[in-house]
Amino acid sequence: MIWLVACAMSWAAGTCASGDLDACAVDGGALLAEKKTAAGMAILEPACEQGGMLACYNIAAEHMRNGRVEEALPHFERTCTAQLAIGCADLGFIHATGAGVPRDAERGFRLTETGCQLGYAAACGEAAAMMVSGFGTTKDEKKAFKYMASACLQQHAQSCTKAASMAEQGIGAPKDLDAAATFYASACDGGDGTGCVNLATLENAREHFDVALVAATNGCDLNEGLACASAAMAHLRGRGVEADRAKAMTFFERACMAGYENGCKAIEELKK
Repeated sequence: MIWLVACAMSWAAGTCASGDLDACAVDGGALLAEKKTAAGMAILEPACEQGGMLACYNIAAEHMRNGRVEEALPHFERTCTAQLAIGCADLGFIHATGAGVPRDAERGFRLTETGCQLGYAAACGEAAAMMVSGFGTTKDEKKAFKYMASACLQQHAQSCTKAASMAEQGIGAPKDLDAAATFYASACDGGDGTGCVNLATLENAREHFDVALVAATNGCDLNEGLACASAAMAHLRGRGVEADRAKAMTFFERACMAGYENGCKAIEELKK
């Protein structure tokens, strides 16, 4: 859950040399990612001291990555006090899981929820999961569903899959298979292979075979073996597409290569 803010933040407006503290965070984070620790810290520490919260966050993340929790905590605390959403979320993760500190589920939830309220989608998904189980907070499935759906709307693909599962099972909201399919589709489009697999399973059950095949094919492209096998069965049985044994074999081979054992077994059966 804890990441370096590095090259991915290409939106940094200026350069570190010109005094842009966010650019310093990007430059320093990139050096840390390249294992150039001394050079990275030489950029990040002054930027953090000058109030660059992303630089402070990267320092905290580097300390955590190296198991120096006591050194990381003050930096995480500082970023959260400054309302950096990811800083609050990661601090919540540390306390909720007891990662180098005494476990405090209640504080972990409060910090995670703060990260959500400050706009960090992944934190909304984490807070929702905690509310579903009642971990660190009162169990509240209805509110959890709202948080999970909010995270999905912010394009957090894993939360889309979880929101879909909740809608499919009627957890926190009335059971709604159309809503579940929409959430699963968002998850799949966002690169979550499990969302693709689940969408294919749901749509096959509803006999929407053409939609199921698209989902399975997309999941297979994400190296989900079960999705490849689903696509293979569609081609083998002619569900949503004209039956094609050769294409089915190709998808079973991809399922096998992705580690799905039943895909390997299916290849042997088709060869008989």
